[in-house]
Amino acid sequence: MGHFYFGVVGEYYFRGDTRSGSTKRLATIDDVIIARMQDAMLQRRWTALLLVVVTLGFGLVVWPYLGAIFWSVVLAIVFAPLQKKI
Repeated sequence: MGHFYFGVVGEYYFRGDTRSGSTKRLATIDDVIIARMQDAMLQRRWTALLLVVVTLGFGLVVWPYLGAIFWSVVLAIVFAPLQKKI
């Protein structure tokens, strides 16, 4: 009995018996692990890049209003006890 492999490499799913004489390369468990690790690494890198870009964009939008935001937070903290009494 030949070795039986099942796995995912990229977008392709391979399943078969090594004795079948198929010219198609069967994915070994090592191929599957490496492909999944590469997919996960690529996904983490793109997610981190997207996070950095969105954060920088948010900073550029908020930058002109930073003074007003700061003073509104200060006034909210200072007058919070007075508002609770009302």
